[in-house]
Amino acid sequence: MKKWYIKRIALERIKILLSRAEIDERRSRRYVELARRIAEKCRVRIPKSLKIRICKKCNSFLIPGRNCRVRINKHRIIITCLNCGNIKRYPILKEIKIQRKLGENVFKLRTLGVDVEKISRGSFNATYNRLRLMIDITTSGKIVVNTFIERNNVEDFLKFVDILKKYFSKIIFKIHVSKDILEEFK
Repeated sequence: MKKWYIKRIALERIKILLSRAEIDERRSRRYVELARRIAEKCRVRIPKSLKIRICKKCNSFLIPGRNCRVRINKHRIIITCLNCGNIKRYPILKEIKIQRKLGENVFKLRTLGVDVEKISRGSFNATYNRLRLMIDITTSGKIVVNTFIERNNVEDFLKFVDILKKYFSKIIFKIHVSKDILEEFK
């Protein structure tokens, strides 16, 4: 058999064993041991989403609330095994970087006269004069502006575009235009 095929089968078996370890608590340690052995023998990495849930010290499958405690600090997640007391710490760097980038861009927009109404994960609603905007900030720093333009707010939109071009390099506009403006351009 080919190596890639063996690795694929090994990964499938690891996933099956760890899903069974979550269901059956009595045999969970044995399932985890078997999954680790298969991973070592076939030189396959256990997926990170499953690896986080395995205690390195006692080989138990960690289920929050049953046999482990999960705490979230400012910059990391702390998982404590309640069977052996082993502590695992994982950094939360990506989310912090996204939050910082979002905060910087929101601050820039506020200094430009844009009223930010509601902030959610990476997107927020804003108003500029009479223009209502839905702004998304991607992880790469691109700004996606969704708006609906009517006859009375075309000038506001053009001013807003000029301001954004001065301060932001990557901007994508998704514009919805009213019918009366479209008829003018036909």
